[in-house]
Amino acid sequence: MRAAVRYLAERASAAELSAEARGVLESEPAALGGGSALTVLNGFAAEPPPVPVISPSCGKGWATPVTGAQFLSAVARDAIELFGGGRVQGGGV
Repeated sequence: MRAAVRYLAERASAAELSAEARGVLESEPAALGGGSALTVLNGFAAEPPPVPVISPSCGKGWATPVTGAQFLSAVARDAIELFGGGRVQGGGV
C-alpha cells in the first residue's frame, strides 16, 4: 500500500496538491526531520477528500474521477482514524 500511495503522490499534478504537500513530496526523506511523518499525514488529510456517492442499490463509492490528491486525502484520514483511535480529540495537535 505504501508503494501505491507513493506512486500516486509522485504522479499527482502540481495543481491537485497544496504547496505544503508538493514541498513534502519533493523533499528528500532524510531532510524531513523530526515530526515529519505527522506533518505529511496531516497535510494530506487537509486536502479535499473524494466525494462519496450512493448507488441505486444502496452501495457506496466515490464520484469519479478521483484525483491523486483526493485519494491521498482519504488514505491519510483513514490512517488518522486507525492510529489515533479513540484518542483523537478536537482542538489540534
